[in-house]
Amino acid sequence: MTTPSTLVRRPGRRALAALCLAGSLLAARPDAQAAAPATLPAQTAASAAQDAPWWQGFRDPVLLQLIGPAPTAPQRAAATAQAWIAAQVFHVQAATTHEIGRTARTEQRLVMNAPLDAPQRAARLAQLASRIEAAEAAARERLDRRNEQLERLATLAAMTPEALTTLVQERLQALSLPQFDAEAPPAGSAQDDGVAGEIRRLIDHERRAALALAAAKELQLEYQTLKAADPQEPEAQLEVLQSYERLLLQGQQVAAASGDLAMAWLSLLQAHGGRLSALGR
Repeated sequence: MTTPSTLVRRPGRRALAALCLAGSLLAARPDAQAAAPATLPAQTAASAAQDAPWWQGFRDPVLLQLIGPAPTAPQRAAATAQAWIAAQVFHVQAATTHEIGRTARTEQRLVMNAPLDAPQRAARLAQLASRIEAAEAAARERLDRRNEQLERLATLAAMTPEALTTLVQERLQALSLPQFDAEAPPAGSAQDDGVAGEIRRLIDHERRAALALAAAKELQLEYQTLKAADPQEPEAQLEVLQSYERLLLQGQQVAAASGDLAMAWLSLLQAHGGRLSALGR
């Protein structure tokens, strides 16, 4: 029987056609035919329904079903959102870490064919073996943390493991990340010190998320440029793979920043009573 702890157990060995990070298509495997361009969706306060409950601002059909149209326990709704945000972030990080390990295995095969002397080859193979071991351990740790959140979700939403699997599997496999569809209120727009602090925290996380995404776009351009040259020599092919790994590592930073930003929105909305109209936007 399927349980939350086995749900979507591994990202799988299929090609990652695209890695969806904060609404952007950032990466494709070096053995794919083409990489998708990065685009950042427009976010406007007008796109969020002002009188809607806060969870509708995430524009997430899974979250809407997990919480329901009119929950009777606001704290449970917030806890459900927290668990789902964390599960998505941990899943993307597990997928990227697994992909880093897979890429290092490809590097091993190239090193075996590279024009290196025996000591150089042995040293590089040992380094790659260590990286693979570390990636596999990190992927297992992220999967365990994701599964903890999924088990929590099943309890909070009073769902069977099978029903939860059906609900979340497609969105997890798409490597979706949480994103709130609104702009942050201006700094200094709140008189309450607690709310003002939440707004400052939100603005700081928006800045960090933007920096993480900008760095990912730069790494994506580097990777696409190297890949477009279609190198044939092992050393040049290794350079492409290493560029791809840097992009995947930055993708993990984007995932973390996306989760932190979503949690900051959640904290601010709770401080404002859980209504989008309370933000005065």
